[in-house]
Amino acid sequence: MDTTDGSDEIPIDVRSSDATNPVDAETATRAIQKSSSAGPRTAIGKERSKYNALKHGLFAKVVLLSHESRARFDALLIGLQHDLKPMGLLEETLVEKLATSLWRYRRLLQAESAELLGNMEERREENADRCDKRWEFEMRKQEYKAKTDTEGLILKISDPEVLESCIKQLTIVKTEINQIGFEDGASDVGLGLVYGARYAGRPGHDLFDDFVECLDASRTTEPERRERGFHSKEDCVNQFIAKTEEEIHRLEGLRKYPLPKPKRHRVKDDLEPVGIQLLKSMIPDSSGLDRLLRYEVSMERALDRTLTQLERVRRIRVDQRTIYMKQ
Repeated sequence: MDTTDGSDEIPIDVRSSDATNPVDAETATRAIQKSSSAGPRTAIGKERSKYNALKHGLFAKVVLLSHESRARFDALLIGLQHDLKPMGLLEETLVEKLATSLWRYRRLLQAESAELLGNMEERREENADRCDKRWEFEMRKQEYKAKTDTEGLILKISDPEVLESCIKQLTIVKTEINQIGFEDGASDVGLGLVYGARYAGRPGHDLFDDFVECLDASRTTEPERRERGFHSKEDCVNQFIAKTEEEIHRLEGLRKYPLPKPKRHRVKDDLEPVGIQLLKSMIPDSSGLDRLLRYEVSMERALDRTLTQLERVRRIRVDQRTIYMKQ
C-alpha cells in the first residue's frame, strides 16, 4: 500500500506480524477490552446496576399512562427488587407484577381523591349559587320593605338592637355616597329602612328628606343649584355626608352601655355546606363508591395472589436446592 501522501491510516491488528510475541498479543487484547468496557467495577456500582434491566420488563411498558412518572414507577420496582431479592426470571416477573399492582392501587387512591374533590367542588358551586339567590331575595325583600313601610326603624330605637341596626345602615349609606355619589339607588333602600317610605303629606323632616333635596339639587342646572344653597354637585354630596355624620353621632349618643351582644342565629341546613354537607361530600356517591370498592377489592386480591405465587415459587426453589444438596 502506498502511504507517501499520508492520507491513509494503517489499522492496528493484534493478530498481525507485529504481535508475534504471545505476551504482547495478550497484553494488547486486554488493553482493547479494558478500553471498550464501560461497566461498573466496584461493589457499590455493581449493586446499583443490578436492576438496570428491569426498566425493560414485561409489565412496565404497558402499566404507565402518558401523564404518569416513569421515574417513580422505576423507584418502586427497584425498591421491591432490593427488598425481595428475586432469583430467576419467574421471580423477577412476579415482583414486577407486584409493582404494577401497587401502582394500580396508587392510581385507585388518586381516583378516589379526584372523586371527592369533584364532589366538594360541586357542593361549593351549589352553595355559592344558593347564597347568591338568598342574597338577591334578601335585597328584594329590603327594597320592598323600604318602599312600603311608612314608619321605619327610627321609631323603634328604644330597642338597642334596632338602634345598632339604624347606625349600621346609615354608616353603609355614608360609605356608598362617599365612594360613588348619588349614582346608585342603593342609598334609597337604606334610608327607607331607617326612616320609612316617602309619601305625600308625610309630617316632619329627617335625613331621608335631606337626601332627596341634595339629590334633586345635584340634577338641576347650576343657577338653580346655587339658589338652593349648593355651589356644585360635589357640594351636594359633601353636605349630605356631613348631615349623615351628624345623624350617626346623634344616634350613637343614645346608646346604652354595655352594648347588647348580637344574637347568634342558627344557620339552616341548606346554608351549612362548609359543615355537615361538605363533610357528606367527602364520601363518594353510591355509584362512584360502589365502583371504587369493587376496584379496590380486585386490587387487594391481585396483590395477595401475586405474593402467594412468589412465596410458592421461592418454596419450590428452596426445596429443590435442599434435595440437590442431599444428593
